Amino acid sequence: MAAAYNKVFLLRGRGRVPTAEQFALWRQIEPRLPELTQAAREAVPEPPVEKFRARFFPADLVLAEVRLERDHSIHLFFTLPLEAELELAPQVIFVDWQVTATQWVE
Repeated sequence: MAAAYNKVFLLRGRGRVPTAEQFALWRQIEPRLPELTQAAREAVPEPPVEKFRARFFPADLVLAEVRLERDHSIHLFFTLPLEAELELAPQVIFVDWQVTATQWVE
């Protein structure tokens, strides 16, 4: 678990133990986390299940996990009030500090 800006979330990387490279990347991410989180919220599309779209509000997204990938991409995962019913949650992928992909995952 990690905490930044009074938020608690899971911080994960690939591999058994964090590498120096992952620590260095986290030190770059941490001060940018508010702007990355906001960019991710703005990038998340409506849920793929139509009956949930009217109840989806990007402002309800709560950062649940930051995952550092071997390719240096950063994956942000969010929870939302609809998650239990919808059984999906948004994932936003950043490369070079830009959103490159979004998807709803189980």
